[in-house]
Amino acid sequence: MGRKTLFILFLSLFLVWGCLEDPTTEDLDPRTLTDEGWEFFENAVYAYPVDQESLFCKAIEKFELAIYMDPQMGDAYNGLGWSYMRISLEADAILNFYRGLSRSSGEVKREIAIGLGSTLLQESSLDKAETGALLLRTAVFGEASFPPIDSLTPMWTFPHDPAITAGDVHLNLSLAYIFIHRNSPEPVAVLGTSDDMPNTDTAWGQYYQGEILLGTSDPRVTSVYNILIQIQDI
Repeated sequence: MGRKTLFILFLSLFLVWGCLEDPTTEDLDPRTLTDEGWEFFENAVYAYPVDQESLFCKAIEKFELAIYMDPQMGDAYNGLGWSYMRISLEADAILNFYRGLSRSSGEVKREIAIGLGSTLLQESSLDKAETGALLLRTAVFGEASFPPIDSLTPMWTFPHDPAITAGDVHLNLSLAYIFIHRNSPEPVAVLGTSDDMPNTDTAWGQYYQGEILLGTSDPRVTSVYNILIQIQDI
């Protein structure tokens, strides 16, 4: 193991240790602890850039204690996943998202699917991109425990950070399909064409849905469009 790898490992352990100090609380109810964790998370979202990391660490303390009190508390794993993502500990985020996925349903499961699917896209791996696409597709098109994201709530936002919207989810699914198209050893029908209707289950269809929700001037929309145009011209 090289010095750089060791340094990164020790840095990660230092960050995690700093987030696991004994939290002070009078109520050990796992639901209350989870709600308190989300309150710290939301305060961190709006505190940027002041004292943000310490607030995410306080959120992690609460979520960890909630899980200690109730290992089946799916929303606490959800909170851990999003909190670890925000302090750039993606491996810890992925681990807790996976743990929460089997312990949740409804909107909490949708939030986990979005968080996990989006985090996996950062791994630059075909297998992980395919898993991420499957999770994001489930979040968009729904399953038995929750309806499609655009059937009842086209203006869906992540309740703990309203800057994350349905438009972001559609664009991330588009990016997942683009990555699969570029890296799959065999042709796969995920790119679609520029004639696809909005919300078609293709890269172009998801791009168009994101464009409708976010607007053509949004830089995230422009970025995905430029990638699609480059691929189309090849």
